[in-house]
Amino acid sequence: MGHSPIGTDNSVDGRRNIDIGNAGVSDTKVIANVLGGDISAFEIIMRRYNQRLFRVARSILKNDADAEDALQEAYIKAYQKLNQYGEKGSFPGWLTRIVVNEALAKKRELSAKMKRISSSDAYTVETATESIGSDDMILPDQLAHGHALRRLIESAIDSLPDEFRTVFVLRIVEQMTIRETADALGLEANTVKTRQHRALKRLRAQLDDMYQLQINDSFGFDGARCDRLVAGVLSRIRSG
Repeated sequence: MGHSPIGTDNSVDGRRNIDIGNAGVSDTKVIANVLGGDISAFEIIMRRYNQRLFRVARSILKNDADAEDALQEAYIKAYQKLNQYGEKGSFPGWLTRIVVNEALAKKRELSAKMKRISSSDAYTVETATESIGSDDMILPDQLAHGHALRRLIESAIDSLPDEFRTVFVLRIVEQMTIRETADALGLEANTVKTRQHRALKRLRAQLDDMYQLQINDSFGFDGARCDRLVAGVLSRIRSG
């Protein structure tokens, strides 16, 4: 006998209006409904963990599009293997391990692809630039816009070594416990603590350097502003 579906069917096309934000619906209940044939209930799982799992994949791949691809594949595998979970350990940890494995596989695939491209005569600077993507670079004038600080921090996190970056994202950004992080990444708890400490130390140094560069460029007076003032002064002198 199947489990009762979550949500109510009040739409014209038969799709249920699922209360995605209902924190009272446990993972166990959602999983039971999915396994009972309510495929649409899997949406609750995705929306509940999208941000955390995207950040995990992004910490490994350092590219939004690649992280999204890896996350999508991880969700497909999680759905296919959902009957294997069996409430052994933390469900978020189980999902995280799948995402980590998928992101690492994606990283190996991309690395192999780049090696093939770099050995080809068709490889150009333009090709390399396209593979990096303009979103991965911060230009000085972008620091004047609303998302500047966030981009600055993201850039600093991206600069961390791989083994530090993922631990930092899980522990500091997602605020997972040391044990959850260790289980998700297959590490010892002491290793997680050490990598977290070193990541924070490197990040502070990196941000200090970035901030200093921006402070040195503060209150700039050049370009059109400089030209306008010079022209105005000279005009007044000549007319005086």
